[in-house]
Amino acid sequence: MLLEAARRLQASPKDAHKYQALHFTYIKPLGSQERIAERPDLSLSTYQRYLQSALNQITA
Repeated sequence: MLLEAARRLQASPKDAHKYQALHFTYIKPLGSQERIAERPDLSLSTYQRYLQSALNQITA
């Protein structure tokens, strides 16, 4: 179910950052949120906003 929802995010160019946040947090974890935020050179708060938005979108 999570993978299917993530694929929908991945298919949308406007949701690419949301997909990356979701992917590296739950599907293929990279470690801490700080480490995940560093990967695409995001601030921690921006990463957390993308992740929350992705979670809201897939659970709506």
